Amino acid sequence: LELTASSRCGVLRLRFPREAGDACCVVVQVGRVERTLLGPAAAGETVQLSEVRREGDRLVGVSRSHHGGVGPGFGCRFVVRVRGAAVLDGGVFTPDGSVAGTGVEHERPGGWLRLRPERDRGVDAAVEVDIATSWIDHEQALLNLEQEVGGLDGVRGFEGVRAANRSAWSAWLKRFFNDRVLDAAGQPLAVDPVSASAAYRVGLFPMALHEPDASGRLRHRSPYARGGDPIRPGVGYTNNGFWDTHRTVYPLLGLVDPEGLREVTLGWLDAFRAGGWLPKWASPGYRDCMVGTHADAVLAEAVAALPEGSLPLDEVYAAVRRDAFEEGDSGGRWGRVGLAGYLERGWFGADEVSHSVCRTLDAAYNDACVGFIAERVGASADLRTLRSRARNYRHLWHAGSGFMRARNADGTWVEPFDPFAWSDGYIEGGPWQHSWSVPHDPAGFAELVGGPAVLRARLASITTLPVRCGIGRYPHEIHEMSEMLRARDRAGRSFGQYAHSNQPSHGILWLWAAVGGGAAAASEIRRVCDGLYDADTLPGDEDNGEMSAWYLLARMGRYRLFPGAGWVVLGETSASRHTAR
Repeated sequence: LELTASSRCGVLRLRFPREAGDACCVVVQVGRVERTLLGPAAAGETVQLSEVRREGDRLVGVSRSHHGGVGPGFGCRFVVRVRGAAVLDGGVFTPDGSVAGTGVEHERPGGWLRLRPERDRGVDAAVEVDIATSWIDHEQALLNLEQEVGGLDGVRGFEGVRAANRSAWSAWLKRFFNDRVLDAAGQPLAVDPVSASAAYRVGLFPMALHEPDASGRLRHRSPYARGGDPIRPGVGYTNNGFWDTHRTVYPLLGLVDPEGLREVTLGWLDAFRAGGWLPKWASPGYRDCMVGTHADAVLAEAVAALPEGSLPLDEVYAAVRRDAFEEGDSGGRWGRVGLAGYLERGWFGADEVSHSVCRTLDAAYNDACVGFIAERVGASADLRTLRSRARNYRHLWHAGSGFMRARNADGTWVEPFDPFAWSDGYIEGGPWQHSWSVPHDPAGFAELVGGPAVLRARLASITTLPVRCGIGRYPHEIHEMSEMLRARDRAGRSFGQYAHSNQPSHGILWLWAAVGGGAAAASEIRRVCDGLYDADTLPGDEDNGEMSAWYLLARMGRYRLFPGAGWVVLGETSASRHTAR
């Protein structure tokens, strides 16, 4: 079995042994595996039914497995065809037994084709199986197949698609390893297995929804559309967790692939046009997952990184302004939950919303990002408001304990407090991981803490603290805890409370550098790169390429402390110098 793929199609090459005779089969099964493994659906649970049917020598169907937030008709259309073999028979099935007829609708349906391979000069037969996909319709799937794989004459086929992939991979690598992308010493970034692996992973997400019609015009089925025709012109994108990716993926794209950053940003703007809001977590449509409206930071980063005129700034500002000034979905799928209370007092009450500390810190940061765009478009009144709100992180600083802590709506602090507990005020972390999430105002934050020297000392202590955490709000030790507790460098030393396995910690060492951490911060960044990454291993949540993007930025010696405003921490992680700009 060999597998290669184009953007929208897959090609399998199967070599059947001669003794198989006519007992050669291709089996296709679709659907959501984890749903099936969980057993019968619970009362009231929506079960997504996919379909497979046989049409002559082909299998045709729709996979409707998804995480919700989409309109009617959303699904991945597919067509399976065979080259190099005669189709003798076929049918459809469900996991619990065969199904009569030519079509089946089920939670996890399948289809099969029995083949007689065309043999040549006595060698094992090579059969090619083309899998065409489309979000639009089956006709578009076949058009994608003709454009990307080739016709039944086999002009392109498996080898042609594989050659195109090699060419695309080479072109993508050149974006990272060329005379424009330099490390802190001013030399081109060297190609090594770890960096190449990281570059590959950065390119996987977000995923394109758009498809060219017969005239080459792009169109896509929008999972964000709420009413009206979901088939929209232009580019569309999905599958991205902005909570994770805003820190590193988009700043890195601004450096190595500005054209791609522009296209992806236009895709998020179309989500705003179709559904009225920017997504918080695109999977594939609006989804309630994690906190904050970090698409604001992504759009701000694009505005900062791209040449003037690349984006429709007025529309960009309309999209991010809605996040900052209008109440979001009560179900958490878009916007900010509990915004009214936040605007009234300056923090999210722990007795009103979950993860109130993280929501407050994220809102202050996101408001700073929106303010950056407001300044670009001349929205001076909004800018004054947003700059003031960007300082709301101060409301949660508890000087007595030296941490960002949860407060109720009436201003009382939530008790008891344990700096090592991953309690409800935080998400996938605790006070030691989240209290430093003020990338937009390092000088003001240092003043609040007690001055740059005090902040440096607190940040320096993070990697030397005891390696422990309380499960707090969680019913058991989650994998983010396990990864932090078990992380060791090459010398076997731990990283204390620095949880590089999850995204909230990713700015801590760079913030330390920005407030004067110098050689010590550089040493710890180097320890992370050398000790936690190799060609086969990543230190934790590789969410949409974010972990890999951090590594590449560290190799370059530059980190966007405040994505959107162009603030870069520069450093030579191979020497003993760190500077902040």
